[in-house]
Amino acid sequence: MMSDTGGEYKSKTFKKMLKDRGIEILQSIPYAHQQNGRAEQIIRTITEKAESMRLQACVPQSWWESRLNMLLMFTIRHLCVAIIGRPISTPVW
Repeated sequence: MMSDTGGEYKSKTFKKMLKDRGIEILQSIPYAHQQNGRAEQIIRTITEKAESMRLQACVPQSWWESRLNMLLMFTIRHLCVAIIGRPISTPVW
């Protein structure tokens, strides 16, 4: 079993149950997304999409943060449509 040492799998009872069943606990270094393949894949995908948007729009590198924010807003709205079946309200800032 792989854990990020967040604390949710640290009870003695749970550890004993895993040991009794022959399940090995593997723990990554805290806050090291490089050791978590799924997190690393998501971060890389978001980074590549944001850079692609920036290059397509022909804007300077200094606009990186605004492209990333826009990409994350689109991604979250898309996920909400997929999960709840309708768009979320437009946030008022």
